[in-house]
Amino acid sequence: MKVIQSKWGHMAGMPGANPDDDRFIDRDLPTDGWELDDTVPVPAKRGEVVIFHYHAIHGSWINQADSVRRMARIGYCDPENLKFEGQSKGRPSLMVRGRRPRAQGQTVYATTI
Repeated sequence: MKVIQSKWGHMAGMPGANPDDDRFIDRDLPTDGWELDDTVPVPAKRGEVVIFHYHAIHGSWINQADSVRRMARIGYCDPENLKFEGQSKGRPSLMVRGRRPRAQGQTVYATTI
C-alpha cells in the first residue's frame, strides 16, 4: 500500500468543524458553506489508522492516479440506524452487537455465517 497523496485522493478534514458544535446535532448538515478546497489533507502511510468522528466533516478527494487506492472503512452505528440514502442504501449493516427490530416487509437475512 502506498502513502496516500493527492493523486490517490487523500483523506481530508475540515478545520474548525467540531462535532460538539450545535450544527452537528441534526446530522443533515447543509452542503453550502463547506468547500473541498478548504479542507486539510490527512496523509496516511501503510499500517496507519485514521479516525474521524461520525459527525466531523471529512472525506477524500477523487483518485486521479493510474493505480487503485486501497483502504478500509469501519463504522459503528446504532442497530436501529437505517440507511435511506448513499452507497449503503438497501444493504444491511454488519451487526457487531445489539438487536435490530425487523420492520414489516423487511428482507430476512441469515444470522449465522
